[in-house]
Amino acid sequence: MAGKLLNFVIFQVAWGAIVLSAARGWWWAAPACAASALLIAVWMSQRPRAEVLLAIVVTAAGCSIDAVLVASGVVAMQHEAFDGLRTAAWFASLWCAYSTLLNASMSWLKGRVVLGILFGAVGGPLAYLAGQRLGAVSLPMGWKSLATLAGEWAVMAPMCTWCADRFWNRANPRARAITPGGPGP
Repeated sequence: MAGKLLNFVIFQVAWGAIVLSAARGWWWAAPACAASALLIAVWMSQRPRAEVLLAIVVTAAGCSIDAVLVASGVVAMQHEAFDGLRTAAWFASLWCAYSTLLNASMSWLKGRVVLGILFGAVGGPLAYLAGQRLGAVSLPMGWKSLATLAGEWAVMAPMCTWCADRFWNRANPRARAITPGGPGP
């Protein structure tokens, strides 16, 4: 339990630093914060390889979707220092930091698809609203931006949780044997 709480606190600190770095135009600080959070998560993990693989997959998937959202005007960066590459690095940092939650403080969502959909549909847009209030991003399309983000996160939260569960179990073949619906011993 203490490890999950520590994971949550580390993520909140990393998220805050990443968002505030964008508000200040310090694009270079975001990858450093995300890398620090990931290194701590890998160090604390019983299955470091699963954490790294999860971070790669979640970051790639999240960045791909967010690139489309930025290109279509759903989300915009507020600081002029952010061009295409710097914006991508910033979003990659957020997704990488988010991935560190999935096997720790958010592991309770594994196997609970409906809860994942609801959690994502509500939590995702709230995070963007917080980012907007802190001066990192803007939501140029107003409620349409929020609805699009709710849709994105309603898909991404359960998908990322499913990946976390899959990679975690693959890192430990014995876990598959005792997982309900698994192949058995």
